[in-house]
Amino acid sequence: MSDARDRPATPVTIAYIAESAGVSVPTVSKVINGRSGVAADTRARVEALVNRYGYRKSTPAQRSTTMELVFDELEHMWGSRSSAGCSGWPGRTGWVSC
Repeated sequence: MSDARDRPATPVTIAYIAESAGVSVPTVSKVINGRSGVAADTRARVEALVNRYGYRKSTPAQRSTTMELVFDELEHMWGSRSSAGCSGWPGRTGWVSC
């Protein structure tokens, strides 16, 4: 069982697990998703850290569905066309539009 003192102050990310294990983010992803291509000792090390820190994959409900567009100038056609093109896209993808 993990001790709260072992956990970082911020939520544990896949990048934190990768850094702690000395492997890449894709390697941690393979382990978490049960994919092949990871050495047994590496898999064990990553799994131990995942368990130690209580890492859990985010669910679709936890992911942001908001896209932010920031333009320096809207006077030019590029900015207005870009924002107009994006306005119909969110509804088709489940993202929030305003």
